[in-house]
Amino acid sequence: MPYKNMIISSKSQSQKALFIRKIVSNYKYWLAGFFTEEIRENGARIGFAVQPIGGEKTLFASKKIISKESFNKYGVNLEAFENTAVNALREGLALNKILVIDEIGAMTLASGVFMNSVTESLLSESPVLVTMRPGTKVFCGTFSRMEGTKMIELSEKNRLKIEKEVEEWLESWIKRIRKPRQGEND
Repeated sequence: MPYKNMIISSKSQSQKALFIRKIVSNYKYWLAGFFTEEIRENGARIGFAVQPIGGEKTLFASKKIISKESFNKYGVNLEAFENTAVNALREGLALNKILVIDEIGAMTLASGVFMNSVTESLLSESPVLVTMRPGTKVFCGTFSRMEGTKMIELSEKNRLKIEKEVEEWLESWIKRIRKPRQGEND
């Protein structure tokens, strides 16, 4: 039986972004959840957006946001993040989809509502693909002890190998959750 949860960590934001974009692009019919991305202007990072799979981007961290929650030079709109990410996960659970959580990091850890949703997702029957920043110590130890969970470090050197492994994992879960069409025998 394949692992239920796959946790991918990467020191490289660009490698992680390439990886998650490819997975979401190739498997979006079977996936629910969200991914985050940098917002850039004239080559400089000015913030971060969260986007539900199949939905619209929402800015949740920016140098222009003034908030009591902040990370480095970015104000963080936790309500915007929670409304987007938590709703995407809840919808995915209800639809029996493979969940994508991209990513668990310092900004997202500030939300108790989000962390509860992550925990609920990981403990559900739905398979979950998570990306996280290395050193997110609050979760590293917990994830490594969770039954049915595999942790993988993504790097430029192993990206293609890891993509193949994750694609095989996704395919095995798709076969399990796929509903036979009328007239098909499984």
